[in-house]
Amino acid sequence: MSKTRLPSHMERTTYLEKTPLVEMKQIILAPIRSREPISNPQLNQINNGLTSKTLILHREKSTRARKSIKLPSIISQTSTSTYKVPRTKESISDTKYNHDVTKHRLPLILPKHPTNKILIHKQDPPAKLITKKDPIPVTSENFTQAQSQSGDCTVRSQVHFVSPFRLIWLDANMMTLSEDHSDQINQLQEVVDQINIFIDCQRCINFLQKKTNEKLFLIVSNILSQSMIPHIHDLSHLQNIFIFTEIIPKNKQWIKNWPKIKGIFHNIESIHQHLQQEIQRCLRESIAISNSSINLDRIDPSFMYTQLLKEILLHIENDHTAMKELIEFFRKSHCHIQQRMKIIDEFEQDYYKHTPVWWYTRGCFIYDMINSALRSQDVSVIIHTRFFIRDLHTQIKQLYKLPTDTMILYRGQGLSYGDFQQIRTLVGGLYSFHQFLSATYDRAVALLFAESSREDPNLIGILFHINIDPAAIESHFFASLENESCFKKENEYLFTMHTVFRIGEIKQLEDRLWQVELSLTREDDNDLRTLTEQIREVTYGSTGWNRLGKLFLKIGKLDKAEEIFKILIKNSSEDNLDELAHYYHLMGTIKENQNNYIEALDFYLKTAKIYQSASNSHHFDSATLYNKIGSIYQRNKEYSKALEFHQMAKDVQEKSKPPNITELGITYGNLAVVYKNLGSGIEALHYYEEELKIHKKSVPFKYIDLAMTYENIAEMYYNMKEYLKALDLFRKVSNIRQYCLRHDNTELAISYNNIGKVHEKMGNDLIAITQCQLARDILRKSIPMNYSELAKICNRIAELYRKIEQPSKALEFYEETLRNLDRSSHFNEINLAATHDNIGQMYEKIDRFKEAFLSYRKAIQMEKQSMISNESQLQLYQKHFHNVGEKLKMNLDSYNHNHV
Repeated sequence: MSKTRLPSHMERTTYLEKTPLVEMKQIILAPIRSREPISNPQLNQINNGLTSKTLILHREKSTRARKSIKLPSIISQTSTSTYKVPRTKESISDTKYNHDVTKHRLPLILPKHPTNKILIHKQDPPAKLITKKDPIPVTSENFTQAQSQSGDCTVRSQVHFVSPFRLIWLDANMMTLSEDHSDQINQLQEVVDQINIFIDCQRCINFLQKKTNEKLFLIVSNILSQSMIPHIHDLSHLQNIFIFTEIIPKNKQWIKNWPKIKGIFHNIESIHQHLQQEIQRCLRESIAISNSSINLDRIDPSFMYTQLLKEILLHIENDHTAMKELIEFFRKSHCHIQQRMKIIDEFEQDYYKHTPVWWYTRGCFIYDMINSALRSQDVSVIIHTRFFIRDLHTQIKQLYKLPTDTMILYRGQGLSYGDFQQIRTLVGGLYSFHQFLSATYDRAVALLFAESSREDPNLIGILFHINIDPAAIESHFFASLENESCFKKENEYLFTMHTVFRIGEIKQLEDRLWQVELSLTREDDNDLRTLTEQIREVTYGSTGWNRLGKLFLKIGKLDKAEEIFKILIKNSSEDNLDELAHYYHLMGTIKENQNNYIEALDFYLKTAKIYQSASNSHHFDSATLYNKIGSIYQRNKEYSKALEFHQMAKDVQEKSKPPNITELGITYGNLAVVYKNLGSGIEALHYYEEELKIHKKSVPFKYIDLAMTYENIAEMYYNMKEYLKALDLFRKVSNIRQYCLRHDNTELAISYNNIGKVHEKMGNDLIAITQCQLARDILRKSIPMNYSELAKICNRIAELYRKIEQPSKALEFYEETLRNLDRSSHFNEINLAATHDNIGQMYEKIDRFKEAFLSYRKAIQMEKQSMISNESQLQLYQKHFHNVGEKLKMNLDSYNHNHV
């Protein structure tokens, strides 16, 4: 690679090392245009890389700064892949997935569902569960049995996905559950799955106040309503209140003061109707949205998720079991609700007599389940309902007709203040709705929905004005529901899931009512195309649910990734060992990122066993695996085992044709770290230098990796007391980081600190102070501030000033050390008692004996309070305390003598 000289201002040495005694070396870097750009994850990891070990010269994992997780493939290749030993706990947002995997059909496993439950609310502790074996509606008999133990109960749905809605029913007369009550509950469960029944007003209030993560509806008897409502009306998660009484009272004027009260009702049928309308309104307002920038590292993860989910669902064909699985899932989820079981039977028998759009618009639980799962990214429900989701999209695509002229559709709904503010800051950006989206060509109807949202003081009414340009919609599908809906005169259009828009003009119509213009993105939209390509690259070469699991791993949703791969493992054929090993490997990666290293190691060893039992024991993915196993053993300080597995990774890579030189360099670095921990400095230095050779040959040139390797070699020379060699390399590191990083980057602080330590060993104390102060200045600007590391650097500066006999300056930095220790959550190498003693010594040197006396006394107190008290240190502090006490006494005697 040809060398290009830096601009003149960059070809300087570290300007603050001002000494004529040390010859300065220079390093020539390529100009910015010819070097690889540093991605946001790299910068973030460097910015966040300051851990408790950062400013200690012995930074054994500095070459492993980025947690580069290579996901395994299940297709045999000749290339190798490795794993870097992690230095810090990082997000997995820097992960790249480059391997191809075989297509895997969707899983056919149904989760186990609980049986029907009645939850008995005891006073304290929380509820006890009495489970009935038969999934039947609540009856007076089983409720009476429960009621004998306590007063309140919960009728809980068996629906697998967690509904965001809950109905609370407070009535002191429901001491026993009559047949009428049972029928009423069954009727209400057609609308809302979870119903809690209370007979005690205060317990009901407490329950309402705690359930802040759900949307609550309340039925309350007229007798209790006026005393209770003032205590709960303003709860933001309480949506509506229905007053239920057999006799309508004459005085109803008082309810006008409470806008959440929907009215006074004397039959459940009326409440059922209003409750259904309100839940539909809430569903409309809670529709999930996401936005995106074009940088994949700043993209809304839900945008990536829905984009990839859409691709997966639409490219995996439904097999003959998909419909059967869907029906079984519906039945297990709703077996306690008789009306829904009838609908499921009808769905099974008559599905093909109607269209998917007809079933979607029928107004039954299917609509809620599908959109709730897409909105909340409920993997299990999506897996089991994929048959219907795919059919619905396919019909929308078939019904789609390219408009000849520009058309405008409208959608009215409410948005939270936070979501609306986000939209306002992203004018011109991309915007998508996660689920299937309905809109109308009737502006008045949409406006009515938007205006009604203002009844909730926590929402802003939004009228979406959707512009549809015929030239822009080749890849976007939507269809008119006229003649297709269950309600024939439907004036709505339905967009398929994850339709992407661009945000246009936003203008205010009235107080808390705004119009937001959206335009369908064009197929050749550069931003969207770039974004889509980046998302696909994340899981390049993989398909199906395997691909979705990898995306969850990429965006840090480890629990959901784990859920998918557990199902895939259960569905893997025992004959396909490559596939099973691939899933074990991914599960190990998930567990490692959950910091569950024991389980991660177990999965990795299972994978290794399969690889080693294969006819080709040098599986191309085994190098990555062996390095991961080695890194866990190293974390556990089992260095001999770590060495064994890193050596195995090296053997596989060196035998690979052609070898992957870059990843072989990473393995060399891993071996160097292990040898260093084993005390084999010569071997460690050898492997660091082998790694350096590879970095120097890499294309494109990776300056940050090069700097880390230089730093590790410099540390080795420092430990071997070859200070000139160490200083030369530390300067190269500093120059690279000054060129590549921001001036306030914490990696620069490490470089300045290391240069200062070498100068201290060489007797150049003033230069050492200058370098350490530069490191201190950077750390004071870092966000979040690492007070523990800042305390260390201040303590080092204090020691240097003490060494050159400047006690006043030393005192200044010891006190700054103390302030930072007080703010730190852990003290590591510096303890409070020692710092107080050092402060006392500096006060004593400048003849401020009273302050010294107080500091020594504080040191003694802190040492006695320490969990691991050091007796010799305590005796030293007591000696200092006694000596300065004698000096104080002498000064007092002298003072009294002179004033007699």
